Amino acid sequence: MREELEITQFQLDEVQAELEQSQSQLSKHQEQLNTYQCQLQQTQIELEKTKLKLEKQEKILPNQNIKNYAAHIKNLAKILAETIPD
Repeated sequence: MREELEITQFQLDEVQAELEQSQSQLSKHQEQLNTYQCQLQQTQIELEKTKLKLEKQEKILPNQNIKNYAAHIKNLAKILAETIPD
């Protein structure tokens, strides 16, 4: 009976060691998950900032293109006026 108790105690000790190791790994994985979540949030914030900048640039560019287009039309009109005989 004593021998069986010693074997059972040894098995319990092994299970306890495995449980402690699993808990330690769980803690490490939870820390990693928290780190990844923080990185994801930071990346999402940066993405939103970049998206807003891009939207602002897209609003500015059409206005510049219209101004450039108008300047080209003026220049073409001048050239036509100079080259067309009276």
